[in-house]
Amino acid sequence: MYPPGAKLVLESDNKVIYPVATKKLNLRCSVKKGNWGRREHGSDTKNNNSQELGTTSVSSEELFEHLMSIVITEGKRQTIASVTGCDKPVIERAFEGVVTAVGNAENSTKLEEMGHLTLTWDRPLLKDADNFTCEAFALNPDKSSISLSVSLEITAAEPNLSDLLDYISSNDRQVELLKQNWTFLQETFNSVQANILQLQSKTNDFDTALAGIKSQNIQSGTFKCRHVTIKFARPFDFPPKIFSSFIDLNFESNYAVQYTINYVSVNKTHFTVRCTLGQYSQYINAEIEWIAIDV
Repeated sequence: MYPPGAKLVLESDNKVIYPVATKKLNLRCSVKKGNWGRREHGSDTKNNNSQELGTTSVSSEELFEHLMSIVITEGKRQTIASVTGCDKPVIERAFEGVVTAVGNAENSTKLEEMGHLTLTWDRPLLKDADNFTCEAFALNPDKSSISLSVSLEITAAEPNLSDLLDYISSNDRQVELLKQNWTFLQETFNSVQANILQLQSKTNDFDTALAGIKSQNIQSGTFKCRHVTIKFARPFDFPPKIFSSFIDLNFESNYAVQYTINYVSVNKTHFTVRCTLGQYSQYINAEIEWIAIDV
């Protein structure tokens, strides 16, 4: 559990806007958790002037406990955007299309923060430079409303020749990197396309081979041997080849038995068979199994 208190931090990745050369301006206001100071409604402001890029302003409040909202203004307190609770940030009409905003006053992606609000200008201009103020509204341990604010000045200047050369050099490096990425993607695409063509060729060969395979029509059954016609369950494309064998054979004599099975006719839809006994054969009862295969 963090003790009551907070640190309000307003920071930017650029302290000076150079039109054309400055691609983005990010302004981030965050409320850090914890008891950072021992002064009531006091502030400790720090500006990092030793670096050309990046500047930070900090203010501390001992009794800052529960964050409710964050507001960022410019100049004479003209509101740019605000965020309340877990709602999406609201950008004022005058700044719609000029800045984008992300943030949350309930939590943050950083564990040490109560909330944050970040504004981004794409290709900032001279007129975008100003004195920016971030104000955070909260409740103290007694549930009374309190606020904490911090300001940060962003200036602007026309880029000099050195700035422009750095910008052009940076762009050239980015263009070269994009060309390399494009070449890599093109080579990858060509490789994938070659694999697709190879798979398509194999698929076509498979389809051709599959088309050449004729599914066989095979049917079977049994019949009691006499003069009988058997109808196929489904017609053949051509008269099939019939194979048969005895399943059961009963006769009334121990003498030699002569038995003849004649396939009288075979066509695409049925076949006719006639069974006959030999000259000296007694009565015989036979069951025949048959199988028909297309050829």
